[in-house]
Amino acid sequence: MSHENLKNHSSPESGKDDMSFCAAQAEWQMRTLFDNVPGMVLRISTDSGTILCAAGNLLERMGFTAADFPMKTGTFMDRIHPEDAEAVTVLLGQMSGKRRKRRREFRLLLSKDEPIWVQAILSSSPDPSGAMRIDGYLHDITERMELERELKDQLKLQEQLFATIPVPLVIKDTNSRFLQVNQAFSDFVNIPMEKILGRGPYEVFSPELAEMVFREDADIFLTGRTELDLERRVKDGHGRWMWLKSYKGPLLDSRGDIVGLVGGNMDITA
Repeated sequence: MSHENLKNHSSPESGKDDMSFCAAQAEWQMRTLFDNVPGMVLRISTDSGTILCAAGNLLERMGFTAADFPMKTGTFMDRIHPEDAEAVTVLLGQMSGKRRKRRREFRLLLSKDEPIWVQAILSSSPDPSGAMRIDGYLHDITERMELERELKDQLKLQEQLFATIPVPLVIKDTNSRFLQVNQAFSDFVNIPMEKILGRGPYEVFSPELAEMVFREDADIFLTGRTELDLERRVKDGHGRWMWLKSYKGPLLDSRGDIVGLVGGNMDITA
């Protein structure tokens, strides 16, 4: 490179051009990143009640583009489900005066589809001028909410089936504490269900029966065996002697680990 070329290359104007190019590249990369996030990022000015900027895939699903911003907060709030709008408004008001970090789940109304559930992660802080702003990230949690609802429905159905079976049934944790019992078991021990849950056999049965039950439970937790033919003569909570045929076995999680046991009893008194 000649002396003259070197001089031109290192001139102040050339340095400014390089800096401008780098700044433009950085801005483009940041915009590309935000435009492709699987959700939405936004910045709100609490002083002016304006969403200064927003980007992300969720923005397009709502029928907006980055060019629609700045936008009055109220325009965006119109897309929040009416049943959730007041809670979100209160939350934004609480964050407008000081540094805070909050999470909130609510429903958004899209331009064409059904409402979706989103989780908003929000953080408020002052900008360089001292005015408060809220930075947020919203992501779609509809699938998770639907799975949780299905799980709750399944658990509710299981509870209903568990409650209607006429023989005493129990579910215990690995410390032999009662996690769930049905009404038939509550009647058998003559103790209200709410006073059984969370307690162990020594707090529910007589000392002799509690010792036997605890040993059987410990053996199942150790070996993983299922016992289907345990017969014993016991006295119930009303003082009546009877013969029971009991069965119990390990309760496994999705990895195959023992997380408790399930058991039942049948009155076989002749």
